[in-house]
Amino acid sequence: MDRMSAGGIFSELCGIGSNSLEEADVARVVRRQLDALSIDWDEDDAGSAIGGNCGNTFARIPDRDGNHKGAVMLCAHLDTVPPVGNPQPQLVDGVWSNGADGILGADNKAAVTAILAAASHWSDEPPVVPIEILFTVAEECSLLGAKHFDLGKSQAKVAFVFDHPTPIGTLVSSSPTHYSIVADFIGTAAHAGVAPLDGRSAIRAAALAISSSPHAAPAENATANIGRIKGGTGVNVVAEHCRIEGEVRALDPSIATELVSQMTEACNQAANDVGCSVDITIERSFEGYVHSDEHLGLQVGKAALELLGVSPVGIFSAGGADVNVFEAAGVPSLNLGDGSLDTHTSHERIADSDLNRLVELAISLPEAVRSVSRG
Repeated sequence: MDRMSAGGIFSELCGIGSNSLEEADVARVVRRQLDALSIDWDEDDAGSAIGGNCGNTFARIPDRDGNHKGAVMLCAHLDTVPPVGNPQPQLVDGVWSNGADGILGADNKAAVTAILAAASHWSDEPPVVPIEILFTVAEECSLLGAKHFDLGKSQAKVAFVFDHPTPIGTLVSSSPTHYSIVADFIGTAAHAGVAPLDGRSAIRAAALAISSSPHAAPAENATANIGRIKGGTGVNVVAEHCRIEGEVRALDPSIATELVSQMTEACNQAANDVGCSVDITIERSFEGYVHSDEHLGLQVGKAALELLGVSPVGIFSAGGADVNVFEAAGVPSLNLGDGSLDTHTSHERIADSDLNRLVELAISLPEAVRSVSRG
């Protein structure tokens, strides 16, 4: 496989359903490609740890002198958000899309394709610095696969993912801290027609909590949202239970914790006003970051794009990626735009030219690392 066949592997990958925790089928195709290139790989136990059917796939490619130390890690995730039916990748007028209903899967199979095609290039022409390849699972579930990968196996001094639906040339220089919040309200059931005053409605408590919680964009580079509510057993029953689920994202960690505190207080106050109890679970899903101008990943990313004649553009992203896990572990990492559009929707697409440019970007990273190190 070489760069000219990127479309072929992309079409095959996108045609395989790979919901989070169900990546085994697509992993088999990826590993088959690695085997064909005589690249050794291993699978960790992340799948069993998180309740999935597949673990992370980790592979190494030595440099021209057979070294592994000081590697560059390229990472992509194998899972997608749920599709509707079976994806049918199609190339029409130079653009890849789904010929059926649901997502295409360019997030993140465009990156998987680019890394495999780059690996093919390096199998013929060994890289100037060692390469590590990591294909994670369950990224769409708050980065679970990356969280369960043992970074002690890696000798990478810098890591890159291609996981942002923006033009190639985009560099994510900052990302927020993210919290998930689940509140379970417990009231008292009663017949809504015969004895409504004997009940304490958990749904009413949840509604009060939602109405008094921060929402939308309560601060700069911060968002808060209640995205799911579930409760009650029937229209003639005062609801005994109601669950709400929400999230907070903020570039400033102190603002994130303050918004979480406000949501928590809103839930406690609402439960008290209605005469219910509430059990609140808070989880920090991932930690944010802000890259300085001296950040190694940012410097290398800029150098790689300049080698391709592409002007780099740094942005703040409200989303998370496996980079957040690596950065928190002390590995300088960078998320780059992958050229895809409208990801997580039935309009998801990517130009074939951008897919091939993504391959070129992956191939340019080792040379960029060497140029930055020399500089």
